[in-house]
Amino acid sequence: MKTSTIRIGGAILLCWALTAVSLLAQSGKERLKEIPPVFVIGDYEPEYEALTGNYSKSLLDVCGSDMTQAFDLWIGFVEEIEAYSKQSGFELNGVKAWIHVFFNEDGTITHIGFHLKPTSRNVDTDALASFLSQFIGQYQLPFTARGEIFQLYQCKLSEHVQPACFGDNNGG
Repeated sequence: MKTSTIRIGGAILLCWALTAVSLLAQSGKERLKEIPPVFVIGDYEPEYEALTGNYSKSLLDVCGSDMTQAFDLWIGFVEEIEAYSKQSGFELNGVKAWIHVFFNEDGTITHIGFHLKPTSRNVDTDALASFLSQFIGQYQLPFTARGEIFQLYQCKLSEHVQPACFGDNNGG
């Protein structure tokens, strides 16, 4: 009798645990649906963490640790943002931000997270998010990778791209 009670209790506990894990997994997927394509880092912290957890490789990883290739792709990306700002009339002069870009394996962008640096000129974050959303709709990284990739670096988006913006984590 005790053995069957223990088995039933164990089965109930196992069912409860599987249900809880399933619900947690679903809530993580729902959170990813809630985060907008462009967002200010810090505004959607749990969703941002969940999104980051789904991207296991960096641009450098998918370039086979070829720093020159990864750097050239990153510089080309930033130059495209600058060119698009001139084309669309959105003023990026003086805007400095940390940006985190999430790519699909075909080079299209799923999300851009950004955070204005303290040394950035004052800019309306909603307007910047709108500009970046429009940019996402027309940009594709000229590179195909296996699996999803992400990149996190800071850059001055308003000046000609300098090597110092790639991996410069000094806050400047």
